[in-house]
Amino acid sequence: DDFGYPVANASISIIRSGSPVKVFTGLTSDDGSALIPRITFGDYLVSVEPANKSLYTSYNGILRIDRQEVVLRINRTLQPVSIQLIDPISSRPIAPLRITIYVEDRPLYSVDINASARLVNTSIPFGNARIVVEPLQQSQQIYSRVEVSKRIEPGGARLEITLVRRIHEITLKIVN
Repeated sequence: DDFGYPVANASISIIRSGSPVKVFTGLTSDDGSALIPRITFGDYLVSVEPANKSLYTSYNGILRIDRQEVVLRINRTLQPVSIQLIDPISSRPIAPLRITIYVEDRPLYSVDINASARLVNTSIPFGNARIVVEPLQQSQQIYSRVEVSKRIEPGGARLEITLVRRIHEITLKIVN
């Protein structure tokens, strides 16, 4: 897939470019590979239908075979994700903040929240997500950086992230 993981049991159909004759049909094995016997180097039309369409998108395109091992990447489906930011003490607007979402340790989405928004809606691929919420301006850091890990499954997710307020040590001096 687009993150380098094998896609098992995907149906593959290969047609030589400019010809209506299929040169191969078959399924990928558990490691995501398919052995294609007696095929020459050249351009082909390829169709890939994943066994689980809730996880992966179909692929139709041109495949250039110019070596013995060719890697074709198909995309994961996008899942709707809502992230609700919660202040643990007050109901004050929680901005300015930046939310960055990593999937499989790859940064995929980042948004700066400058208004009083508490809900962020986006779509990301299924997989292991890491959501990082951090203050935008160093001078207004009333919140600490928060990092949450969550597995995004097909169907999406609604995440509530409780922000952590910074606790400061102060010296109080009383004089008359």
